[in-house]
Amino acid sequence: MEQIIHPTKAESLAELLTHTVGQLSHTVASFDEADFNRSPFEGSWTAAQVAEHVLKSMEFIHPMLNEPVEQTARNPEEHIPYLQKIMADMSVKAQSAPMLLPGDGPFSRTEIQERLRAAQNNFLADVRQLDLSETCTTLEFPGVGLMTRIEFISFAAFHAGRHCRQMENIHKILEGCR
Repeated sequence: MEQIIHPTKAESLAELLTHTVGQLSHTVASFDEADFNRSPFEGSWTAAQVAEHVLKSMEFIHPMLNEPVEQTARNPEEHIPYLQKIMADMSVKAQSAPMLLPGDGPFSRTEIQERLRAAQNNFLADVRQLDLSETCTTLEFPGVGLMTRIEFISFAAFHAGRHCRQMENIHKILEGCR
């Protein structure tokens, strides 16, 4: 059964990515270099580490979209509401996959912003050039299983939005410490 993602859905996804990555980049720019690499409290990631984690996730997902896929025998957007829900729930703290954990830093705001632009451009090209309804067969998403390209790209946008909110909270805490 061939599924087709309507062009307006693809365009909405492109707009969501552009908005979310732009907001994340703006949040990165709101930090001075020292605060960007400063932990707001014991055991917390720095804003730089949060941004690095998001980038590692995006840089992991993008190539996977171009690896083996198969036709999807279900609604290719079936898991999007669930992914959006879990990324919007800030009360739930999930464990990161080990390969997506950030290093200790320090990280450069400029380099992070350049990588964000590159990741955004890669995903926008994917949205415009790939069949988003196809299922990626390389990796099962925890608690969901195999996902389609549109689900993975949607997750990348929701994940970036979640961590943008986290970085904004870090910024408020650090500003309050002055």
